[in-house]
Amino acid sequence: GLSQGSKSSMLGLMWGSLLFVTTGQIITMVILSSILVGFVILFEKELKVLLFSRELAAMMMPEWIIFSMLLILAAGIITINLEIVGGMLLYSLIANPAVAALRVARSYHAAMILSSILGALSALGGFMTAYWFDLPVGACIVLFSSLIVGISFLLVRHPR
Repeated sequence: GLSQGSKSSMLGLMWGSLLFVTTGQIITMVILSSILVGFVILFEKELKVLLFSRELAAMMMPEWIIFSMLLILAAGIITINLEIVGGMLLYSLIANPAVAALRVARSYHAAMILSSILGALSALGGFMTAYWFDLPVGACIVLFSSLIVGISFLLVRHPR
Protein backbone atom coordinates (compact mmCIF):
# COMPACT_ATOMS: atom_id res chain seq x y z
CA GLY A 1 0.00 0.00 0.00
CA LEU A 2 2.90 2.36 0.57
CA SER A 3 4.64 1.58 -2.73
CA GLN A 4 4.50 4.05 -5.61
CA GLY A 5 3.28 3.11 -9.08
CA SER A 6 0.56 0.81 -10.32
CA LYS A 7 -0.92 -1.85 -8.11
CA SER A 8 -2.45 -5.12 -9.21
CA SER A 9 -6.23 -5.52 -9.24
CA MET A 10 -5.73 -8.63 -7.13
CA LEU A 11 -4.33 -6.42 -4.38
CA GLY A 12 -7.68 -4.60 -4.48
CA LEU A 13 -9.53 -7.87 -3.85
CA MET A 14 -7.25 -8.63 -0.94
CA TRP A 15 -7.30 -5.20 0.73
CA GLY A 16 -10.23 -3.45 -0.98
CA SER A 17 -10.65 0.27 -1.50
CA LEU A 18 -12.38 1.30 1.70
CA LEU A 19 -11.94 5.04 1.19
CA PHE A 20 -13.61 5.00 -2.26
CA VAL A 21 -16.99 3.50 -1.36
CA THR A 22 -19.86 4.89 -3.43
CA THR A 23 -23.30 5.88 -2.18
CA GLY A 24 -24.90 2.97 -4.07
CA GLN A 25 -22.59 0.50 -2.38
CA ILE A 26 -23.44 1.94 1.04
CA ILE A 27 -27.17 1.69 0.31
CA THR A 28 -26.76 -1.94 -0.81
CA MET A 29 -24.78 -2.76 2.33
CA VAL A 30 -27.39 -1.12 4.58
CA ILE A 31 -30.25 -3.00 2.90
CA LEU A 32 -28.50 -6.39 3.09
CA SER A 33 -27.38 -5.76 6.66
CA SER A 34 -30.92 -4.80 7.68
CA ILE A 35 -32.29 -7.98 6.11
CA LEU A 36 -29.66 -10.07 7.94
CA VAL A 37 -30.34 -8.40 11.30
CA GLY A 38 -34.09 -8.90 10.80
CA PHE A 39 -33.51 -12.55 9.94
CA VAL A 40 -31.38 -13.08 13.05
CA ILE A 41 -33.97 -11.38 15.28
CA LEU A 42 -36.86 -13.28 13.69
CA PHE A 43 -35.18 -16.71 13.87
CA GLU A 44 -33.05 -16.23 17.00
CA LYS A 45 -34.20 -19.38 18.81
CA GLU A 46 -34.00 -21.54 15.70
CA LEU A 47 -30.48 -20.26 14.94
CA LYS A 48 -29.34 -21.04 18.49
CA VAL A 49 -30.56 -24.62 18.17
CA LEU A 50 -29.13 -24.90 14.65
CA LEU A 51 -25.71 -23.64 15.72
CA PHE A 52 -25.73 -25.92 18.78
CA SER A 53 -26.64 -29.12 16.93
CA ARG A 54 -27.92 -29.63 13.39
CA GLU A 55 -29.21 -33.09 14.31
CA LEU A 56 -31.30 -31.70 17.17
CA ALA A 57 -32.54 -28.87 14.96
CA ALA A 58 -33.53 -31.37 12.25
CA MET A 59 -35.81 -33.11 14.74
CA MET A 60 -37.51 -29.86 15.72
CA MET A 61 -37.86 -27.92 12.46
CA PRO A 62 -36.97 -27.86 8.76
CA GLU A 63 -33.42 -26.81 9.62
CA TRP A 64 -32.16 -26.97 6.04
CA ILE A 65 -34.41 -24.04 5.06
CA ILE A 66 -33.15 -21.79 7.87
CA PHE A 67 -29.54 -22.86 7.32
CA SER A 68 -29.83 -22.24 3.56
CA MET A 69 -31.35 -18.80 4.14
CA LEU A 70 -28.53 -17.92 6.53
CA LEU A 71 -25.89 -19.06 4.04
CA ILE A 72 -27.52 -17.14 1.18
CA LEU A 73 -27.68 -13.92 3.22
CA ALA A 74 -24.08 -14.34 4.40
CA ALA A 75 -22.90 -15.05 0.85
CA GLY A 76 -24.69 -11.94 -0.41
CA ILE A 77 -23.09 -9.73 2.21
CA ILE A 78 -19.64 -11.22 1.62
CA THR A 79 -19.99 -10.85 -2.17
CA ILE A 80 -21.06 -7.21 -1.95
CA ASN A 81 -18.33 -6.34 0.53
CA LEU A 82 -15.47 -8.30 -1.07
CA GLU A 83 -14.69 -5.63 -3.67
CA ILE A 84 -15.30 -2.75 -1.29
CA VAL A 85 -13.58 -3.96 1.83
CA GLY A 86 -11.27 -6.68 0.55
CA GLY A 87 -10.89 -10.29 1.60
CA MET A 88 -8.40 -9.81 4.42
CA LEU A 89 -10.35 -6.99 6.03
CA LEU A 90 -13.68 -8.77 5.58
CA TYR A 91 -12.38 -11.95 7.18
CA SER A 92 -10.73 -9.95 9.94
CA LEU A 93 -13.92 -8.06 10.77
CA ILE A 94 -16.01 -11.24 10.74
CA ALA A 95 -13.71 -13.54 12.69
CA ASN A 96 -11.52 -11.48 15.01
CA PRO A 97 -14.22 -9.67 17.05
CA ALA A 98 -16.15 -12.94 17.40
CA VAL A 99 -13.07 -14.84 18.62
CA ALA A 100 -12.20 -12.14 21.16
CA ALA A 101 -15.80 -11.83 22.37
CA LEU A 102 -16.23 -15.60 22.77
CA ARG A 103 -13.09 -15.76 24.92
CA VAL A 104 -14.27 -12.98 27.25
CA ALA A 105 -18.09 -13.14 27.32
CA ARG A 106 -20.04 -15.41 29.66
CA SER A 107 -23.25 -15.70 27.62
CA TYR A 108 -24.52 -15.78 24.04
CA HIS A 109 -26.07 -12.30 24.24
CA ALA A 110 -22.99 -10.81 25.87
CA ALA A 111 -20.82 -12.32 23.12
CA MET A 112 -23.07 -10.86 20.40
CA ILE A 113 -22.99 -7.37 21.92
CA LEU A 114 -19.27 -7.48 22.74
CA SER A 115 -18.46 -8.74 19.24
CA SER A 116 -20.29 -5.77 17.70
CA ILE A 117 -18.49 -3.35 19.99
CA LEU A 118 -15.09 -4.92 19.26
CA GLY A 119 -15.77 -4.80 15.51
CA ALA A 120 -16.59 -1.09 15.70
CA LEU A 121 -13.58 -0.49 17.94
CA SER A 122 -11.35 -2.32 15.44
CA ALA A 123 -12.59 -0.17 12.57
CA LEU A 124 -12.25 3.07 14.54
CA GLY A 125 -8.82 2.15 15.92
CA GLY A 126 -7.62 1.10 12.46
CA PHE A 127 -8.84 4.33 10.88
CA MET A 128 -7.16 6.44 13.55
CA THR A 129 -3.89 4.50 13.31
CA ALA A 130 -3.91 4.83 9.52
CA TYR A 131 -4.54 8.56 9.78
CA TRP A 132 -1.83 9.18 12.40
CA PHE A 133 0.87 7.14 10.68
CA ASP A 134 -0.22 7.66 7.04
CA LEU A 135 -0.67 3.92 6.43
CA PRO A 136 -3.24 1.90 4.41
CA VAL A 137 -6.58 1.84 6.21
CA GLY A 138 -7.49 -1.82 5.53
CA ALA A 139 -4.18 -3.16 6.80
CA CYS A 140 -4.39 -1.04 9.96
CA ILE A 141 -7.89 -2.31 10.74
CA VAL A 142 -6.73 -5.91 10.29
CA LEU A 143 -3.74 -5.33 12.58
CA PHE A 144 -5.87 -3.52 15.17
CA SER A 145 -8.48 -6.30 15.28
CA SER A 146 -5.71 -8.90 15.52
CA LEU A 147 -4.23 -6.93 18.43
CA ILE A 148 -7.62 -7.11 20.19
CA VAL A 149 -7.67 -10.90 19.71
CA GLY A 150 -4.14 -11.13 21.08
CA ILE A 151 -5.14 -9.11 24.14
CA SER A 152 -8.14 -11.38 24.70
CA PHE A 153 -5.82 -14.40 24.68
CA LEU A 154 -3.60 -12.71 27.25
CA LEU A 155 -6.52 -11.74 29.50
CA VAL A 156 -8.32 -15.09 29.48
CA ARG A 157 -6.01 -18.05 29.98
CA HIS A 158 -8.64 -20.78 29.83
CA PRO A 159 -11.75 -20.32 27.69
CA ARG A 160 -15.07 -21.20 29.32
